[in-house]
Amino acid sequence: MTTTDVEPAVTGPDPIAPALARVGLAEHIDALRRTSPKPLDPWPEPRLPVRPGSWAMELLHRGQPVPSPRGAALLRTLCSADLARGEGTRLMPGRWQVTAFRGALVVRDRAPSGQLPEVYLGEDGLRFAASVADARPRGSVLELGCGAGLATSVAAQTAARVVGIDVVPASLEATALSSRLNGLASRVSAEWCDLRALGDPGPVDVVMGNLPGVPVAPPLVYATAGDGGADGFALLRPGLEVIRGALGRRPASTDAVRLVMRVQSLSTDDQPFVLSLLRSLAEDCRLDLVVTADSRMPIELRNGLTARYAEPLNPSSDPADLLRRIDDHAAALGATSYVSVEVIGRDGTGRVAFVDATSPVRVTSRLVVTRPTAAGVDQVAAHYLARLGQLPMAFWEFAGDEVVSITAARARRLWTAFGEGASVREAVDDVFADLAPADRRAVLATTACLADALTTAGLAVPRHDSPRATR
Repeated sequence: MTTTDVEPAVTGPDPIAPALARVGLAEHIDALRRTSPKPLDPWPEPRLPVRPGSWAMELLHRGQPVPSPRGAALLRTLCSADLARGEGTRLMPGRWQVTAFRGALVVRDRAPSGQLPEVYLGEDGLRFAASVADARPRGSVLELGCGAGLATSVAAQTAARVVGIDVVPASLEATALSSRLNGLASRVSAEWCDLRALGDPGPVDVVMGNLPGVPVAPPLVYATAGDGGADGFALLRPGLEVIRGALGRRPASTDAVRLVMRVQSLSTDDQPFVLSLLRSLAEDCRLDLVVTADSRMPIELRNGLTARYAEPLNPSSDPADLLRRIDDHAAALGATSYVSVEVIGRDGTGRVAFVDATSPVRVTSRLVVTRPTAAGVDQVAAHYLARLGQLPMAFWEFAGDEVVSITAARARRLWTAFGEGASVREAVDDVFADLAPADRRAVLATTACLADALTTAGLAVPRHDSPRATR
């Protein structure tokens, strides 16, 4: 294979990692996230003024000019790494923006207003890094699609060597810089490689990956960082072949983790479509897989997001027609939702255990009222707010806080609709008929959260098979 290594060019001791460790930048960002209503927001914003002297937080995370910190070597390194640029006695934000998760720093490029970054880091990237941290990989690690390099650096904290591959040049630069910020550059290599042409990489101890999985209706154009092809598995399929080559010939070991992945998949109400591919992998490689769905959104919301991101890349398409094509494509595939799953593999006999850790309430669910009093609806606010915190970050990209508020304001009307046998989707159509179509897509998610809160409070139980009563 043809690869281009991206290694940091540093002569002498690199001052950047110890300098950022001294000011506690990673800890500061992690603390912000812990107090945020969106616990998996990759880019949390301070809700209070940043304390004086927090130049790293202001400059690198928030993108604000700061007075130049002391230390000529540090200043030169910040500027040469494109983290900052000097203007007189002040430092201005550079090309790269910095965030952190579980103590590891990571970068993405700062995009001009109205444009998306070349390097994507979202909620799934944080979930993936958490899985890698819990797995504590050892020995040699191959990462399929290194992206911003967060999971790469997390893996390098315990592994001897991590090789991350990607086809986006900016992602390779980001991975190399992220490893530098964490003082792990000597253990990380970022290499350009088209996964579909990689072939057999030879044996490694661990394979990990968080590959793009957005299903895109052909012939629409979509960003490389998210495009999963017609069914969402265009990159996953060759990725599984690489895994077969890397893990299929190794001798059985102890209980060490061999595979860590996150996969996004179209799904029915019961099972993700990706399970059939994973069962085949498990059998071929004699891996025991635990597949856990921990995030789910209505397919209508996923389609709305896909259309929003596809619109600027398909300027000749009418926006309404674009959305209709995406809706029709998902319907033809039989999808009712879109899930994100964690995949953990160990040496074994080829078994696959599927765990659905998402809410049992679907947009097709109907609620059987167990305590028929509308006053009880007012008691579920805390459950509703807690459930909102578990919504995927994609929801907050699509909708604002007003969708959350209007759902709460119409809770009693929704309760009445549920009592008459309406499903979540039917209740939304009844109660929010006055909203714009895009807002109704978002309200599907918040109404499902409210229905889940009602079941948590013991006011109702979900059913998936009872028809709605005729009114």
